[in-house]
Amino acid sequence: MHLPKNDTTVFLENESGEEYILNYIAERTALSGGWKAFCAANNLHEGDVLVFHLLKPSRFKVHLFLLSNVPLFLVTNCFRCPFRNEYLGKSIRQ
Repeated sequence: MHLPKNDTTVFLENESGEEYILNYIAERTALSGGWKAFCAANNLHEGDVLVFHLLKPSRFKVHLFLLSNVPLFLVTNCFRCPFRNEYLGKSIRQ
């Protein structure tokens, strides 16, 4: 993994190019000190999916998939699990 080994400041950039400064806590592998503001500014809710693309050490481009308001049957049929021969929530018969 490409996470810092010590506490540090990290920079998150959303898809609109807006930048957010957060604290990374290595011992807990957690984002803090700015995470709540990032979530609020990007209208994130439980169930949404974020993909962190490492641009350089301590700098990430964050791709947001706001799925919290999408009906579950649409979500489970859209995302194929790359490690198993099934869609999330729905098996595929061969």
